[in-house]
This record gives sequence, structure tokens and C-alpha cells, in this order.
Amino acid sequence: MTDAHSEAADPTTPPRAEAWAGIDVHGDVMRYAAVERYRGRQRRLLRLGHCDFEFEAAPVLFQEEVQDDLRTMTEALQDAFAGASIEQLRVVLHPPDCYSFFTPVPDGFSPEETEQRLHEEATLLAQTEAESQLQLTSNALYDEVLDGERVRWHHVLGVESTVWSRLERLFEGVSAGDYQAMLSMQAAGRVLTTTQQQTTKETGNDNSDSENDAYGLAIGWYPRHVEFSLSRGAEWRFGHFTSVGSPADCAYFAVALLNRMKLKPQDVGRLRLYGDEVDVSRFDLLERIFEVRPRRLSAVPLLEADAESFTARFNPEAYATCIGAAL
Repeated sequence: MTDAHSEAADPTTPPRAEAWAGIDVHGDVMRYAAVERYRGRQRRLLRLGHCDFEFEAAPVLFQEEVQDDLRTMTEALQDAFAGASIEQLRVVLHPPDCYSFFTPVPDGFSPEETEQRLHEEATLLAQTEAESQLQLTSNALYDEVLDGERVRWHHVLGVESTVWSRLERLFEGVSAGDYQAMLSMQAAGRVLTTTQQQTTKETGNDNSDSENDAYGLAIGWYPRHVEFSLSRGAEWRFGHFTSVGSPADCAYFAVALLNRMKLKPQDVGRLRLYGDEVDVSRFDLLERIFEVRPRRLSAVPLLEADAESFTARFNPEAYATCIGAAL
């Protein structure tokens, strides 16, 4: 296990501070982060690192359990968060290892009616016989008038019960008050939206429509798939994924996503890249299409952390999702 950053708790931290953690398992690597929230929106980085395994870690959780490998991962996570008291631990799930969809719910629905609607749609999507076979997490995103009716868009994330039971065994290594799953595109979206909120606060442009209405697009580049996370101002709007063979294909599907959302490339004011082994220079086509230079998605500027503790080999875009889950 190699730590990219590790910091002991500060005894002078206000007693009402809360620590939230995120983990992201992809390939043979498990990345983790712990962030302490205090004095309102201030955040301090407590833990950040990764665990390398001699086996593909993600299939152990999402495909076929290998008990010895799962035990190894649990022990590694226990070492990573040793001595930490976590309020909530979020595990980042990448497609296609989960069920994820967006759906509008009429504004007049009660919380109970909304929950029932979301459960029914999730059950149909997963083609399961009972709701109990899925562990569901839902989030209300934003309001919109659709065909003359005011609706609230929701995102629903579903995890099969067999997968969730393995995740619970993985969580045994961490002392946390609660555990949740989070879609990788939503975690990346949290970095985008929190960055926008912080920028707006620092510049004092609360009333700038051009800034607050600008869309942000984060693209996750991985060996077997690419992810797209769309936000607007401080709101996460949409997530999508597909298989691509080259950065040129990535640009094509990015434009296709915007067309689906009835947007133009010029509507995107922030373009960010995250994921494994991201080479920004290979995505020059994105800059020509969007007229915005793509940059690495980094959550580090959002946190109180010692910049000198990060080595030159540290890739912030690889940790964007696990930090985003902890924000």
C-alpha cells in the first residue's frame, strides 16, 4: 500500500468537525480519501492514498467473490483508515457495475409517492422480481418545466444485493456511522460543482448569469470505457458512459451527449478530464470543438492540504472521484 498523502488528525480541530471518506476501486487499485468538514464549508484533507493489489480488485466486488482477495482488500482499507472516525463512507461505483438512471417526478408528489415511483422504475430497469434485490440510493437534482408540467429530476443508483453484501464486508475495516454508494460521474460532478461554488464565492459573482449558467463537462477516461459528467453552476445534471477506442471517439460522443441534452459545445464553459493515465495533449480535438482548453480535474484546491507533500508523480485526476465522494 502506498500513501500519496497522509496526515494525522489535528487536536486543535473544532469538536463539531466531521470526517467523510470516499473509496474508488478500479482495476487493481483502490484509492481512498478522508476529508474533514468544519466551520461551515471549510474542508481539510486527512487521508489520501491508494492500495495496489496483485489481482484485479473490481471483479472481486462486482463479479465473482474470491474470499482471500476480499479479505486482503478489507485489511488494506482498515490500515488506510486506522484511527480515523468517519461520519460517512461512500464507495464510488463505475459503470457498468451498477444500475443508474435519471427520471422526472411530478412536483406535487409526496416523498412516499416519489420513493415508490423510483423503486418501481429501478425494479423494471434491473428486471428483478423484488425491490429487496436492489440497494437503492436516490438524489433530487434540479427542477424543470417539462411539457407544461413542473417536475423534479432524480438520479437513482441501484446495486445488486449480492454486490452490496460484499461491499459490507469491505466496510468492516472502517469505523463509520453510515455507508453509501455513489456513481463515479456524480463524484466527479461534485468536484465540478463545488469548484464552481468556491469560485463564485471568491470572486463575488453571485449575480453573474454567464458564470452561474455555464455548463461544466467532466470526461472520465478509463481503459475500457469513458464517462461523461455534466453540471450547470452548482447543480449536477447528467451522467453517461460508453465504450470508445480513441480520444477522437470521445469527442464525438461528448457532442452527441450535448445534442441529447439540447445543448451546443459553446454552452460548455469548463472542460475537465479525470481517470486513469490521462494525457491531456491527446484531447486537442476537444479544445477545437468546445473552444475551451481541457484541464485535469483536481479536487486538491478545494481542500486545506500541504501542497509540498504531493510528489511530482501525483495525478490529481486519478483521485478526483474518491475525493469527490468525500466532499
